[in-house]
Amino acid sequence: MRYVGQGIMIIATALVFIVTLILNSPLHYWTALLPPQIELNHVSGRLLDGQVQQLKIKPRQGWPLALGPIQWQLNLLTPSHIRLGQDWQLSLMRKGWTFEWQLVGGEMAAVDMHRWPMQVTGDWGGRMQIRTRGLRCLEASGGLSSHDITLHLPEPVQLAQSRLSVSCQATEDNPAPLTFSLQLATPPTIELNGQLSLQPQGGEGQINGHIAPGHPLAALIKLANAQLDPRHIDQKLHW
Repeated sequence: MRYVGQGIMIIATALVFIVTLILNSPLHYWTALLPPQIELNHVSGRLLDGQVQQLKIKPRQGWPLALGPIQWQLNLLTPSHIRLGQDWQLSLMRKGWTFEWQLVGGEMAAVDMHRWPMQVTGDWGGRMQIRTRGLRCLEASGGLSSHDITLHLPEPVQLAQSRLSVSCQATEDNPAPLTFSLQLATPPTIELNGQLSLQPQGGEGQINGHIAPGHPLAALIKLANAQLDPRHIDQKLHW
């Protein structure tokens, strides 16, 4: 038994050493391992604490998206923090096998959408809290809201009401999907409601509402889906 205990101690020490070595390695060592759809510009620091001036996401279909600047500090015993732009903040706290996430809203200026058919500007305020175990959502609450979100189509269209909320009511034995709800409205010309539910095995969503004929957003909706009637939107998504 003494040799078994010594073996376990040696393995544990080796694992701690390897993890410490990885976390403290320069960040640019790992950029070559990223998939071609992900690109990092002007990286510095370590995996443990570093920064990226811009993270580009280039999907096989759709329009590319860029985020930045991004800074982070990871910890095992204290909360980890990720900052996007000037205001967006994501914090993560581990308690045993349970993780507590908190997202604080910020400016859309941190999201580069210049290659999209429309630009989005404005500020999101508020916060979301999510508690997970593994890939299961245990509890979620809160949301982000804005009164100055503007869609540039290219004509600017300001939304009077914008809210993104999150919910999840589950028990230890009965996990529930993580559900995001989005409301965009400028009555009476625009009223859109969307829901997105995520589970480990996949997700589903639904968008319903209406956009007044002749509205610039209606033309964009028709461009994305020629069979969709902006006056009566009821679209389901599965993946």
